[in-house]
Amino acid sequence: LKDVIRSTLKDVRKIIYDLRPMSLDDLGLIPTLERYISIFQEDTGIKVELKTYGSINNIQSPIQIALFRIAQESLSNIRKHSKATVATIILERSIERINLVITDDGVGFNVDELKKGNNSINSGFGLMNMKERVELLNGSFNITSSSRTGTKITLSIPLSEGISNEK
Repeated sequence: LKDVIRSTLKDVRKIIYDLRPMSLDDLGLIPTLERYISIFQEDTGIKVELKTYGSINNIQSPIQIALFRIAQESLSNIRKHSKATVATIILERSIERINLVITDDGVGFNVDELKKGNNSINSGFGLMNMKERVELLNGSFNITSSSRTGTKITLSIPLSEGISNEK
């Protein structure tokens, strides 16, 4: 009974964390991603490299949440579908934009078939959610993939007045 309660408590904590990681507010995007990646690597054995360019600090909360959720969903897809051994997450901030690129060395898939709904990858709801998150922030989203070449997700979100919390 104690083991069941411990397991249930662990699951509840994970669900709460997945809803909104408080560490985004407390520590920021990069430490939160690093923690998530560390846990992901332990659970899956898939090596994930996080690279950052520019100052990722002081980005408005909705953008941080979107970036974290997209990275989280991408890693989930990599775990479930890609058979990858290595993934890379690149976050780059310029004066006007923040760019996120996520790649893996997995089996890939036919993007056109997914768009038509002829694929068994949960009809691409995770990918659709990622795209919608980016579009709500006036950003651009692109996915490229093909059999045996892995997958690359690229997105760019504008940082304009009222979006950035830079002081």
